[in-house]
Amino acid sequence: MALIVFFIIIILIGVIQPQTKHGKLHKATIIFLVIGCIALGCFVYLIVNTKTIRRDTPVASSADGFTIEEYKVRLHVHEDEKIYVTEFITVNFYNSGHHGIYRFIPSWLEYTDKNNITTSREARISDLRAIGDDYTIDEVNEKQRIKIGSPYEYVPVGDHLYTISYIYDMGSDPYKDFDEFIFHAFGDYWGTKIKNASVEIIFPKEIDASDKIHFFRDKYRKNDITKLVDYQVNGNKLTAKVSDAYTLTKSLTVDVELPEGYFSTGSNNYGVVSLIACMICIVMMLITLLLWYTKGKDYPKVAETVEFYPPNNLDAAEIGYLYKDVAGKKLAIAILIELASKGYIKIDESEDKNDPWIYSNIADPNSVEMTNNERLVYDILFGATTAEAKAATEIITLTEDTTSPDKLKGAILSSMKNAQTEALRTKLSTNTSFYLVFSELSHDIGEKYDDVINDIKSHKLMLLSSIMFVIGVILWGYSYCFIKDLNPKYSILYLLALISLALIFIFTLLMQRKQQEGEALAARIRGFKNFLEVAEKEQLEEQVEKYPNYFYYILPYAYVLGVSKKWIKKFENIPLPAVDMGTFDYHDFDSIDDLSDSIYYPPSSGSSSSFGCSSCGGGCSSCGGGCSSCGGGGSW
Repeated sequence: MALIVFFIIIILIGVIQPQTKHGKLHKATIIFLVIGCIALGCFVYLIVNTKTIRRDTPVASSADGFTIEEYKVRLHVHEDEKIYVTEFITVNFYNSGHHGIYRFIPSWLEYTDKNNITTSREARISDLRAIGDDYTIDEVNEKQRIKIGSPYEYVPVGDHLYTISYIYDMGSDPYKDFDEFIFHAFGDYWGTKIKNASVEIIFPKEIDASDKIHFFRDKYRKNDITKLVDYQVNGNKLTAKVSDAYTLTKSLTVDVELPEGYFSTGSNNYGVVSLIACMICIVMMLITLLLWYTKGKDYPKVAETVEFYPPNNLDAAEIGYLYKDVAGKKLAIAILIELASKGYIKIDESEDKNDPWIYSNIADPNSVEMTNNERLVYDILFGATTAEAKAATEIITLTEDTTSPDKLKGAILSSMKNAQTEALRTKLSTNTSFYLVFSELSHDIGEKYDDVINDIKSHKLMLLSSIMFVIGVILWGYSYCFIKDLNPKYSILYLLALISLALIFIFTLLMQRKQQEGEALAARIRGFKNFLEVAEKEQLEEQVEKYPNYFYYILPYAYVLGVSKKWIKKFENIPLPAVDMGTFDYHDFDSIDDLSDSIYYPPSSGSSSSFGCSSCGGGCSSCGGGCSSCGGGGSW
């Protein structure tokens, strides 16, 4: 639920908020990258959770009310490694209330060859059935399960013989320079001792007694119990019986080493869907790399030049936006200081030092030249009352022209002058419109410089790359978690595809770039910032001599570039001419912060809510046994 809400908020922000072209493309790209990352996280969680379920762990529980008195497995092996399996299981039910037994037969198993190399192999299971009893077949934890018995009848107490048959197609031989027959008999979990366990194997050709025959109690050739198994070879037939002196509770692995060419080429048990999915991920990575190299790689960095003044006569808001896309609030404060440095407004300390008065210092705003951003901020500050002030001025002028001695004249004059004064002053804490300028400043500057600064084509390719990332994640995750038809010998492709997705993600973030003109302007801005940081006293004194207002003129630029503290400190011992900008302390960085903190914001009308989680009752289902990869079974 929380993730859904998160996505809705991101999408709403991306759609509703006014944006530049590159901003829209950038936000869409981020949305796709977030979707892809969360999808990848879900697949990883599923993989880890599935591996936890598959993991071989000791089972502490025991069989419920039954024992296995005899377990005989008959294998008829064909040259193409198809194995016709028949299992004879004699079960003694010493308690009543049982319908029968179940048996797990997994298709994916691990096999360890004579070189101690463990590989996974997928087998095709067909014609699974029980002979002489009712049965049903389903799938639990990706293993086929056959349930033998009727849900309407109970098995009598005592011995009962179950016969299970199926075809186990091992597929093509994976071994080089030798052939090897490996089969995990009995299943590795029943929860009880398997008495009288025996295996009978009929091979397609004769096997020599000199051929190496081993029996293990695990899948990894670590527990060799060949000495505890009585076996003999007669032509193409191998019979083996576990010694009564050994307690067999798990699977018995039969391993017969055979000469190369003993088995013919078997069937291909693997598909091509996962292979194609992995190759698509790799190809998309190569495409993304090519697009980045040809269309998204940054142009060579332009050497920084020493700039004593803002490049291209940009105002402070433009410099801040172009340098690091500074927040609109900071841009607006910079414009306030800029307006004061040009004498268009004055900022006076009030009774509350953290909430100064801001006055218009010009009678007619249209009579002075302002940048678009300066006029936008000025109009937001005083625009709502400018018309009233103009009307008041006209009335005062008309009133002063009359010679009427009426006392009302004085009252009108006084009232109108007060109205004019109030109309041209404001406090940020009570100005209910000033906060609206933040987003408008960023939007207007972005619209103005979007095509000049940003390479829109690279942003479009960035979006395309993010879409490929989402597609790749879905293809990789679905093929790995659900299709799973890749031949294990090519399993490295899963890793290569995952690495490819990571590279697509990285190159997507690197895809956006500036135009060459934008790179040149960025270099000049960096050079200007660097000068503000490292300028020597002599250089600054020279600039002040040429332009007495230099400190105040540069201050808003230093503010948006994040070096105002350093800039203010450099002028501690440099005498500055008196400038009528109000009583506000421009030499105190904390005062500028207080100015920013005093801005009015409308009260929030939203209500808090919490997201609960519903429970499905807290139960969990159990497969009743057979919880490891080699199969097994139990009663029901």
